[in-house]
Amino acid sequence: KEHYHILVMYEGNKSYEQIKIITEELNATIPQIAGSVKGLVRYMLHMDDPNKFKYQKEDMIVYGGVDVDELLKKTTTDRYKLIKEMIEFIDEQGIVEFKSLMDYAMKFKFDDWFPLLCDNSAYVIQEYIKSNRYKSDR
Repeated sequence: KEHYHILVMYEGNKSYEQIKIITEELNATIPQIAGSVKGLVRYMLHMDDPNKFKYQKEDMIVYGGVDVDELLKKTTTDRYKLIKEMIEFIDEQGIVEFKSLMDYAMKFKFDDWFPLLCDNSAYVIQEYIKSNRYKSDR
């Protein structure tokens, strides 16, 4: 059935009773404390459940200047896992040009590899591809 998820964030502490007033006015279910804002946003988008329809973060309605991209930003551990995944893909596919990887990432890995390649992992990946190219030339 159609429903909505609402995440309410405050800079300061709010009591359960204060939030319950809001949910009652919205005729919503009882409020729950979010253990992790990032986890709740991922849950709302069904990012981690392969059996559910995936919602796009662009379709979220946000107020108060909330930056969903910042909330979903990869941790250092996540980035290293994705870099490892890219390197394994490069080796498996015999990629020797950065453009080939970028084209693939843009089409098939837009939400994970592509942002990393655009923001902060391009150098290490370019160097890895370059060393593979020089290695195969010998």
